[in-house]
Amino acid sequence: MKDGRFMKVYLRRFASIRGFHPDPKHRRSVVSKGNADTMTPEVSPRTDSGRRGFLKLLLALPFGLPLFKRFYGGKDAGRQYLLNVFSVAGYAYYDGERVEETLKRGETLVLKPEPENPYDDFAVEILRADGAKLGYVPRRDNKAIHRLLRQGAKVVGRVEEIRPQEPTWKRVKVSLWLVV
Repeated sequence: MKDGRFMKVYLRRFASIRGFHPDPKHRRSVVSKGNADTMTPEVSPRTDSGRRGFLKLLLALPFGLPLFKRFYGGKDAGRQYLLNVFSVAGYAYYDGERVEETLKRGETLVLKPEPENPYDDFAVEILRADGAKLGYVPRRDNKAIHRLLRQGAKVVGRVEEIRPQEPTWKRVKVSLWLVV
C-alpha cells in the first residue's frame, strides 16, 4: 500500500516537472476532432502551452547562455585533456628564479614552439603571460607537444607545484592540457 502511494506521489511530482501526467485524461495529446477539409488536427490548449514554454526557453537562451558559460565553462569552455606533468627544464638559466616569488599555483602559462633552437629542433618555450621565460618543456616530452602547437592545437600550461627548497631542476612542476 505504501509503495503504491509513494509511486503516485513520485509520478505527480515528475509530471509537474516534466509536463507529463500518468493519467491518460491529463496527457497532452492531439484531439481527434479537426478540420476535415484540410486534414489538420485540432491541438489541445495544453500542448499549445508546452510550445509557448519552449519558445520562451528559446528566446531566453541568448541571455542565459553567457551566464551558463561564466559559471560552468569559464573562458576555456570545452574539454581539457591532461597531456603531461613535468618539471621545467632550464629553469635556472632564464627568468625562473627572478619571478619565482610572484609565481602562483594554478597560473596559466603560454607555450611557444621554437624550431630555430640550435640545440633541439622540437624545443617548446614556457612563458608567463607577462613574457617572462621560465624555461623549456623537457626534451623527452617535447616532440608531440611541439607538433601539436605547430598544427594549431590549443595547449595550455598550468603551474602545479612550486617548491623553493628543491634544486632548480625540480622547483616548478607544470601540467600541460589539450583544450578541445
